[in-house]
Amino acid sequence: MMTRGEVKYTADFSKAAEELLRKGALALKPDKHGRIMPQLRDPNTNRVYGMVRLKIEDLPVDIAPSLVSLQMQLTMMQVLTKIEQVAADVEALRLENHADRIAEAESVWFKLQQAVLIKDARLREIQLLSIASSATESRCGLQANLILRISQLGEGSTKAKANNANAALSELASITLMARSEYAAYALLDEPEAARECLEQLSSFMNDNDLCSRDLLLEINSQSDVKRQDIVDGFHRIAVDMSSAFKRLDLSGTQMINLVNSGLQNDMDEMDNANESKTEE
Repeated sequence: MMTRGEVKYTADFSKAAEELLRKGALALKPDKHGRIMPQLRDPNTNRVYGMVRLKIEDLPVDIAPSLVSLQMQLTMMQVLTKIEQVAADVEALRLENHADRIAEAESVWFKLQQAVLIKDARLREIQLLSIASSATESRCGLQANLILRISQLGEGSTKAKANNANAALSELASITLMARSEYAAYALLDEPEAARECLEQLSSFMNDNDLCSRDLLLEINSQSDVKRQDIVDGFHRIAVDMSSAFKRLDLSGTQMINLVNSGLQNDMDEMDNANESKTEE
């Protein structure tokens, strides 16, 4: 019998599944909604036989924030990976006169990697805070420039239009890379809320300036002298994924809190019923 406060999972497994469990072939993996999904694999071939959903029947009070935090980290890592991929595609274009923007963002990332290796905890913390602050300042400056670029799309000669569009692509890539560095720095400082805020600010910026609109991204691309549909799709996916991720995380957090509160209320009701029974006796 499990004591109150432990986490209990229930699932129906076949005999074959039970055999795989005994061999240690059950791998836990969250699905796209953050729910725990075990994978049943053959340990020899690594073939996936199926997925089994586990249900949490009893949730301790202090595990809810941890589960929400884990879900946030997994979701944000997916976004960060896409940011890196799209930025690499933009850098590969070697857009004339605009490579310095991405180089600046990369230098911040390299400084972050160096800071992690600092053995003195206090010095490491100071350096990480400095990197996060510098990245935020650079991101804000780039955002202001990008807003100006967008307002001037289609103005001037063909060469001027191309130059403006190329700058916009480079600045957008640099903005997302700066946000990635901000997020990583605060995550390393064990400040998940501050880390999340960095990407929420990026998401808000993209939404507020229609950069989540595929039409605007296509317009920028059409003005550029390098036509790259994959880059347009990449930036659009980043904007959409971030927006939907934060909505999903907020919903999951609310549901988790409600689940915990419901469990607490049930416990209190059980105690009240027990006390009433004793009183009647």
